[in-house]
Amino acid sequence: MMQKMVIKVESWVDTLNWSQELARMIDAGEKIPESCVRSFEEPGDLQALFTSTRRELLTEVLRSSCSIDELSTRLQRTISELKHDVSMLVDADILTFDNGVVRPVAETVVFEPIPQLATEA
Repeated sequence: MMQKMVIKVESWVDTLNWSQELARMIDAGEKIPESCVRSFEEPGDLQALFTSTRRELLTEVLRSSCSIDELSTRLQRTISELKHDVSMLVDADILTFDNGVVRPVAETVVFEPIPQLATEA
């Protein structure tokens, strides 16, 4: 399992630049970060995926991997709702679902601030 996942909004160019830097580090035999990044080009895409119920689900799975049934009890949500939300986060490579157990891809998940949504003082 990865140590840390960073979720952020960044342009395709920034993602490509980071990929090239990572490839350079690998080619040079340098130590690569023990983290991964999930980036979204549009703030709205990130917001659409990480609804309040999915953030609550992610928080619960980060506490302890468990089955959908256990999550249903812990979060007091229906199994069908949870299956849908787990599927969305699995498709985004945030969670895994193997042998009936929901697990996070990384031990910790950090959301970078979204500058486009910050309010001006």
